[in-house]
Amino acid sequence: MAAVRLEGLTKLFASTRAVDAIDLAVPDGEFVVLVGPSGCGKTTTLNMIAGLETPTAGDIWIGEARVTDWEPRDRNLGMVFQSLALFPHLSVFDNIAFPLRIKKVPEADVAARVQAVAETTRIAPLLRKRPATLSGGEAQRVALARTIVVKPAVFLMDEPLSSLDAKLRVEMRTELKRLHAQLSATFIYVTHDQAEAMTMADRIVVMHQGRIHQMGPPLQIYADPANRFVAGFFGVPAMNFLDGEVVAEGSDLRFSAAGLRPKLPAPRTATRGPTTLGVRPEHVRLGDGADASPATVSLIEPLGDETLVFLDYGAPVSLVAKVDAEDKVAVGDRRPFTLRPDRLIFFDSAGGRLR
Repeated sequence: MAAVRLEGLTKLFASTRAVDAIDLAVPDGEFVVLVGPSGCGKTTTLNMIAGLETPTAGDIWIGEARVTDWEPRDRNLGMVFQSLALFPHLSVFDNIAFPLRIKKVPEADVAARVQAVAETTRIAPLLRKRPATLSGGEAQRVALARTIVVKPAVFLMDEPLSSLDAKLRVEMRTELKRLHAQLSATFIYVTHDQAEAMTMADRIVVMHQGRIHQMGPPLQIYADPANRFVAGFFGVPAMNFLDGEVVAEGSDLRFSAAGLRPKLPAPRTATRGPTTLGVRPEHVRLGDGADASPATVSLIEPLGDETLVFLDYGAPVSLVAKVDAEDKVAVGDRRPFTLRPDRLIFFDSAGGRLR
């Protein structure tokens, strides 16, 4: 296994800067997820690591070797694509064995390695079947097994779960985490799905417009976003954003917007004037309290264990609150609400974080 290091990695397509001088170090054995919206540069970055795209500038290191100019076959990488690309005329056994046979591995070793990796990925009973007879999850395991069998230094995965249904995606997320722990391998995984990133990653790399906006553990990314883009990208439903201003009221600081005037912890926000407040739905509380504001429930979305409540408190402004499923709320109710003061986040007009 090996670490991966990117230094000033840049990729231009004509005048479009797909990847803009990014630096990234992935330690040996880490599960890193590159996440961001379509067109953010995450797949281009993965393709440059794999050798499928040539960088315009910058360097790629795998272990102690600078591989920027190496051919893909020489980098000892395993890649799983969104399209599984299994050979339909070959059995599962032969699909997994294919890369070993290309490398002229003795047939006795091929059989032993295929059997071992099939047991690791829990597909040993499927070895004689053809891909057309497999479920989506089984086919995905075959593609993983075909990658694992060559013992790559680094695993690269480009949205491998995107074609699966919701239940299978959840199951395969668990399988990938189990495999990562079992193999102690370096995984670099690309997705646009923030739920995949949050549940699988040791560390998340958030990309937007070819740049890295934030890197860190999943809970840190969620709780302490670096800017408004990161704050809005993570979380279902998304963070509430309110435009207003921070004003002084005696010795207190308050945020003022559309009738809201919550008191702020002074050490958290010393900036005064126009600003945008961000608050996650779970930090909007129904009920009376200091600085409570009245609102009308305009919509509810029961989710089973919790309920999303949409609050209109000053047209056209509304908030989403996440409440316990046992809290009896109905459309048209008039309910007071408060914002948890220690969980308020502020952004400037350019979307930068105010601390």
